[in-house]
Amino acid sequence: MWWLACLQGAAALGSPPPADARAASPASSRFWRGKRVFLAGASSGLGEAVAEELSARGASLVIGARRTEALARVAAACAARSGGDPPRVLGLDVCAPRAELEAKACEAAALLGGGVDVLCYCAGRGQRTRAAETSAEAHALLMATNFEGAVTLSRAVLPAMLERGEGHLCVVSSVQGFFGQPGRTSYAASKAAMIGYFDGLRAEVASSGVRVTVVSPGYIATDHAASAVGSDGTADENSKKGMLPGVLAERIADAVERGEPELIASQLDGRVAIWLRVLWPSVLFKLMEKKSS
Repeated sequence: MWWLACLQGAAALGSPPPADARAASPASSRFWRGKRVFLAGASSGLGEAVAEELSARGASLVIGARRTEALARVAAACAARSGGDPPRVLGLDVCAPRAELEAKACEAAALLGGGVDVLCYCAGRGQRTRAAETSAEAHALLMATNFEGAVTLSRAVLPAMLERGEGHLCVVSSVQGFFGQPGRTSYAASKAAMIGYFDGLRAEVASSGVRVTVVSPGYIATDHAASAVGSDGTADENSKKGMLPGVLAERIADAVERGEPELIASQLDGRVAIWLRVLWPSVLFKLMEKKSS
């Protein structure tokens, strides 16, 4: 029956790769050794975990975020784990004007000593307000943090990658980019925009040697909810059941190494929602109505 196939596919979508597939790209492989990585949004949460994972695999990093004191702590943790030099720290506000972000990308390339091999965009901001209660400023902040910053930095590093005929853009979206939820309207819009933009970009650069990976996680065990627009500053139940950042960071590193175009790393409810949105949208809409009441 079609609904059974739907659930079976949902169960498989985004589930961890089989053991033999993971063994094909161990952390000790040479792919990441010496790779020059510009990592935006590295001061906490998933970005921090990705910084540590890539450092452990031998990458050369510039890590960027607004909170430079937190970046210094992350850099020290990276050095302790890798046994090598700490990543370079770059003060970075992904909501800054385009010219400023472009200058920061150039600065990162200079710090890396030869350009950016991999841009990894982990910056993000959540939402806990209904659309009618979300100010225009809050909506703009969510779009700038979750989408526009990724686009601007990607556009800044892409020409050099195209000229070299190699490079990789890895951006973190969300399963909510595939469907909208109450209280997450602007957030879902920003993540949907990211999926659409980078899917199109991937097709454009497919023959150039440049690769694009879009990561769409479900719940992650971070302070994402606590720092969301409209949040009361406390973690919610969803973050408590979320995937550990270190586990997701390992999967992201493996996905980039394998050149995967997409990584969906979600709990079962997110995977089912994606399938329902495609195959039985009326059911999903009713579920979201109940969730909103």
